[in-house]
Formats: sequence, C-alpha cells, structure tokens
Amino acid sequence: MAMEEIKTPPPVNRKNNQQERTLVTLIGKGDAPPEISVCQHDRDMQVAEHESVVAILWGQPTNAHGQKVISAHQLIETYLHADRFVAGRFCGRFAFLLWDARRRRLIVATDRLARYKLYYHLVTDKTGRWRLRIATSPDTLAEIAEASIESRAVHLFLAMGVVPVPFTLWQGIESIPPASMILFEGKQWVRKNYWQPRFSYLEHGEAAPLIEQFQTKLHDWVEQYKKQQGLLWLQGSPLDQILLDRLAAEGVFEPMTISISADYRPPRRLQQLTERYGVPHQHVPLTAETLLMQLDEIASGFHQPVSDITAVHAYLAQAVGRQSQRQVATTVGIDAVLAGGPVLNRKTPLVAQMLKRFGAPDVSEDGLGRYLQLAVRSGLEDAAMDWLQSEGERWLRHIKATSSLDQMTFLDWVWRWSSGTFQSPAIAAAFAERDGALQQSLLSDEWLQWSCQVPATLKREGGKPYALLHVMSDDRNPLTTLELQQWPKFHWKMKKTGLIPATVSSRLTHFFDLNIDAERWQQWLDKLPRVPNRAHSLVLWRLLMLSTWLKHHSVKR
Repeated sequence: MAMEEIKTPPPVNRKNNQQERTLVTLIGKGDAPPEISVCQHDRDMQVAEHESVVAILWGQPTNAHGQKVISAHQLIETYLHADRFVAGRFCGRFAFLLWDARRRRLIVATDRLARYKLYYHLVTDKTGRWRLRIATSPDTLAEIAEASIESRAVHLFLAMGVVPVPFTLWQGIESIPPASMILFEGKQWVRKNYWQPRFSYLEHGEAAPLIEQFQTKLHDWVEQYKKQQGLLWLQGSPLDQILLDRLAAEGVFEPMTISISADYRPPRRLQQLTERYGVPHQHVPLTAETLLMQLDEIASGFHQPVSDITAVHAYLAQAVGRQSQRQVATTVGIDAVLAGGPVLNRKTPLVAQMLKRFGAPDVSEDGLGRYLQLAVRSGLEDAAMDWLQSEGERWLRHIKATSSLDQMTFLDWVWRWSSGTFQSPAIAAAFAERDGALQQSLLSDEWLQWSCQVPATLKREGGKPYALLHVMSDDRNPLTTLELQQWPKFHWKMKKTGLIPATVSSRLTHFFDLNIDAERWQQWLDKLPRVPNRAHSLVLWRLLMLSTWLKHHSVKR
C-alpha cells in the first residue's frame, strides 16, 4: 500500500470557498492494495497507521457515553475489535475512512447526523481499475472531475427547497447520508446503515409522563444555552413553542440569539431582533430528519423513544397552552415569533376570532400593519386575508389618498401570507392604477401557481427599474434563463424583506446538501404540518439561490 502526502492542493476557488478542505484519492484495481493520496487542508483531520490498517479521521468522536474523545489510533483499535460495525460504537461529530489491506476492506462513514459531511466520486473502467475521491466539499470534487449540473437535483430543489442526500448539484458526486457507511469488500461497493433511529407512535394517554420528562430535558437545554450565550431556536419544529416560551420566561430572549431552522435560512424577525439589540447571531441548520434523530437521542434515557414528529406535536402544543401566557405562531414556519395574548380557540371561525381578539382594524397604515402582523403571529393569516378581500376597498381608498404604504411591503405580505389564493381583483386593480407591472404580476395565472414559471417585474417607488426576474421552463431545461439587473441593490433589498438569507454570497453549497434521504424526506413532508403560505416567496428564493450559485461557479447551462 502506498501512502503519499500531497502538499500542493488542486486549484480551489478561494473567493467563494473559505472553509478548510480535505481531498483523499484512492486508486486501485481488483484486490490489489490501492494507492492513497491525501491533500490535507483541514486542521480537524488525523491520519494513523497500524499494521495493515490505515485510518483517516475527521472531527472528534466520543465513546457511547460521550465521556472520552477518540483519536485515529483508538479508531483502529476499536475497528480491530468491532470489525465493520466500528462506526456504531461512536457518538458526536465525526467522519472517517478505514482501509484494511489484509481483509481488502474499505470503510467510509459519517456520524449519526452527518454533522461532518463527506462527498465522494467513484469512477471505474472496463479493466476493473477504480478511482475513489472523497472530499469535505462537493466543489473540490466538481473542479477535479469537471462535473456538470445534476438536473434531478435542480428539480428536487425547486419542488422541495432541498437537494436530498445522496444527491448534490453536481452530476456523479454524492454525499454520504447520516449514520451510513460506504463499504468496499469482495470487489463490491455497497452503502449500508450502521444505525437506525427508533420510531414509536404514542397514544394520548401515554404522552403525559413523557412530556413532563421532556420538559426537564428542555430546561437543561435552556441552562446549557444560557451558559453558552445563545438562544436555542428550533424553528418549524414541535419544540419551538415550549422552548421559546421557556427561554422568554427565563429572561434570555433578548441578549443572545442562536437560530436553528430546517431551511438553512435565519428567521427574518430573529435577524431584526439581533440588529435591534446589537447582539451576535449564529445560524445552525437543522433538517427535519436530523431533528427526529436528535429527539431519539434525547429520549434514549426515557422509558419510551420519541421520534414520530406528528405524535408529539399536539401534546407539546397542549403543554404550551396550559402553561404559557404567550403564543408562538406555528403556521408561519419561516417567521415563528413570540406574540402577546392567550392561545386562541381554533374551533371558532377565524374571522370571528380575529374580531374578538383584536377588534376591527382601522384603515391607517399603522393600524392595518399591526392587524396583519398580529394575525400572522397568532396563526390567523387566513382571517386577515378574508378581511382584506371583504373590506379592502375602503382601505385601498385610504392608500390611494395618502400613498403612505409602500407597495413592496404589501407585495411582501401577499407573497408570505396569502396562502397562494389571493383572488381580489379590486385590490389588485387598485394597485395596478399605481403601477401597471404590479397588475400584470398579481393578476397573472402563472403568479398564483406553485411552479417555477413565474414571470414578474418588480419596480421600486418612482418607476425606476428595480430588478427583473424572468424565469422560463421547458421539458429540456428546467431553468433556462434567470436575469438579474442591478444585482447588488436587488440583493440588499431582498435581504431586507427576508426573501433570501443574508448569507447568500458565502457558503452557497450549504443550501443544497441537506442530510435527508429523498424518499424519507417526502414521507416526512406528508406528516409535517402544511405551510402553503410561503409558495411565492420560496419559489423566487429558490430560483435566486440557484442563479447565484450558478453565477459564482460560472456553470454553462
């Protein structure tokens, strides 16, 4: 077996890829020992060799009790004892590569949540010679392999907002799913799961003791994040209601923020809070399936495992309703915020709830804006839109007379909270009198559909060109053109409106490599609460992400 240190790395686009990277290349034929070369640019990587076994370790795995950090040499010792199931003996954030020359076995594995991601590109020829490249960034492999865009990944991203594993946006380059390993043994390449989360469905009567124990664990989380100067924000999850309320009650909501969301996008209002109070903010991505695994790990010390997100959602919501004097909106997953007032009875008609809780709104800009914001925070945006359609003409006469409400603000409201069925010709026509382009946007059938065929012209006040989005779709190429005029100004404005994340210009590949298996992701989508109100903004946001990513990588379509 040949081991070679490569000190000169392949060309890497440093402008767009600031994180450290590692590239490992294995070249072999049949049962012959492969040649291994390592291009090391990761301080978090260890290399060890013992007898016939070579180990490359990323991260810092711990033992099953989380008490001892495992080194690369200890990884080899554990492998010699545990054989191919070595990965199941560890916890924490790690990934590793093991080559056993005596057994002709190669193992590449990631941790249970794939917190340390690995990507691979495998090429074989007719003579049986194979070349396996493994890297911590898909861009590194794409530059070497000169990979093209994977059309299936583009379709998945436009449809679901994610590119599920093992896909990436590069053709032929895949990621290793959570709790999985790639095993080469006996001239066969296979991918196996070394660990599976436990799933169980809880009946209503069984939930009460579990909630109490879960409350205790959440309290420990609060104390932990208070010490770490952070706010745990489980956005769009069954934990956000109870945990955010507890954090607010503990008085840790204002001075520190850490957001954790399923769509790799910091919550807009949390960003506004951090700007208002001048506190640092850190965004931690968390997907739906990794949340389930996290729940399973948390509940491992309980009498019953908790992994079914639908089974515990209602119970946690009930616990919030009994204990909380504040309500957290759950129907608007991208803007889950604390709102004043008690939990409303959702069996009452929505409009009646709105009028009973907030009263009839006045037609001033401040009054309407406060009304809509309270409605959204309370999960009653449908009632707000009902009121707009029934009482909107009187409000529009006020708008035309005073011109006090920015039309972009209103358009943002429509995108985010109209549930995709904004059908009020009176409101659209009134706005169209001020801007013909707005009429074309709001009254267009394509605009109201969940698809990537969204032609829209946005203009800023004064009639100057603000930005032009023209998206065309056909069977041959799902994304033919996407033109952005005055990109810097447009990018800044879209950050302000919350339609794209503030980190759009850095680490763009992180938006496309989520740790979710494609089939299982669709199953969990069917289980999770539907949030159709984000259709328009998400379509534009996803297209902007793709456009920006393609622009930075100079990909020829």
